Amino acid sequence: MAAPSSPNDTGSGARRNRPASAGGQSIPGSPSVCNQYRLPLDAPPLAQARAVGASAGEMARCRAERAAPGFTERASEHILATLHRLGEASGEYLTESCIGAGIRAPDARAFGSVFASMSRAGLIRCLRSDLPRARGHGTSGGKLWGLS
Repeated sequence: MAAPSSPNDTGSGARRNRPASAGGQSIPGSPSVCNQYRLPLDAPPLAQARAVGASAGEMARCRAERAAPGFTERASEHILATLHRLGEASGEYLTESCIGAGIRAPDARAFGSVFASMSRAGLIRCLRSDLPRARGHGTSGGKLWGLS
């Protein structure tokens, strides 16, 4: 008898029934080619994850500067003017406000680096970091920013 060549092959030449699907997803407990319950869940150490994120944000900001010289300065000025007018606003609102004012980046994640540098410089501060997100596929951690 030949060895099984796939999860749905019994080795006897007869194929088992493929798992039924509901909306394109396998039913838990049924055989499937990719079982999400067996995916590794090891996360890198927090310091390493933050360093990678900071590096990626800085690369996005540099790419934005190459595409639109003065991006960081214009975005910072617009964010400060908006916060002077409103008092406080979510990061997503401030990002959309910049984009609406014509301050664009090839990747909107470049704005994260702008917020981080403004925060480090003491221009703005994070008031909350638990706002519901409009972007980010519903992930938690939307930030509310205010003037320092």
